[in-house]
Amino acid sequence: MKKMIITAAAVAMFAAPAMASKARLSALSSAVHLLDTTDITFEPHSATRGAWAALEFGDAAGTTNPNAEGGFTKISDNTAWGFYLGSNSQFSTGRALSASLPKEQNPFDIVYAVKGDLSWGVGLHMSSTDNKTGVTAGTTNLKGSNNTLNFSAAQGQWDAHANLGLVDTASSTTAAVETKFTGTSGLNLGGGYWMDSMYLFANMFSGGGKLEAGGTETNKATQSVNKIGAVNTSKVEGGEFFYGATYLMDSSKTSPAGVEAKTDLTALNVIVGMEVEATSWLNLRGSLTQDVLVSSTKGATNTDSPRADNTTVAAGAGIKFGKMTLDGTLAGATTGAVNGNSLLAQSSLTYRW
Repeated sequence: MKKMIITAAAVAMFAAPAMASKARLSALSSAVHLLDTTDITFEPHSATRGAWAALEFGDAAGTTNPNAEGGFTKISDNTAWGFYLGSNSQFSTGRALSASLPKEQNPFDIVYAVKGDLSWGVGLHMSSTDNKTGVTAGTTNLKGSNNTLNFSAAQGQWDAHANLGLVDTASSTTAAVETKFTGTSGLNLGGGYWMDSMYLFANMFSGGGKLEAGGTETNKATQSVNKIGAVNTSKVEGGEFFYGATYLMDSSKTSPAGVEAKTDLTALNVIVGMEVEATSWLNLRGSLTQDVLVSSTKGATNTDSPRADNTTVAAGAGIKFGKMTLDGTLAGATTGAVNGNSLLAQSSLTYRW
């Protein structure tokens, strides 16, 4: 048992020799076993992994990484705290029910964590918008707020998190007519377990809300997403090779004008990836993902259809300057073609001390 614990801990440390940036995650298709700086936004205990400061950049069009974001962590003895700007709440996606509603604006996260045999952390995500552009006809007033409470813990081979969506509201008022979204209480529960070189994980997400226009409900949405899977890692010369699979069950429902429309998606997604140290100052990385066998979508007409061809490749590099790392990616592509628009489509700058 002691040998298994030591092996699992060593694999977990090797799986992410440096805390991942979002650019590094993109190049490795966000493999679930990787450790990321943005983990503090839903796993606040991760602030105890080390002190860092990070800046995240996306493409100008906002299609690869739509939010400029970044933050830092500080450690003192066995406690840690962190501050992060620009990361949208996982429970704010329901605002897409109406194009007139404001997206979440200027969000921030504050986290506090304690390191020990049982490391734990608590975090608070907040954002607020109140844009009064006028009260005359043709002008629009935008309002919104989001509060999310995050808990997480880790001990030995296992880790777990619980995220609670407390408040998610958004409204757009034009000529005294208010379009308003009110989110339901969101919940995200998940965790993982290292078994030798294999990381086993599961996650459950639920959320939703209702849309009103002039005080009358016009749409209602709910979503439930469940995932279970495993990733196996192995050491190669100068780096890591990994492969795994995730089984996804995604059920969503909307009711525009009182007419229910439901979509059920199931997928078995496989991932293969590698990261190696090409030189002392350069890391190269890449990954491949694809749905296989059981992937299908059942739409409102209750008919099954296979998911579209989605074999996707991604690649990137990390350039190290002492304790500073600049990560860049090629945009994930289903064709495998490389062009100038995909070079450095996403980049990150991370400093660790």
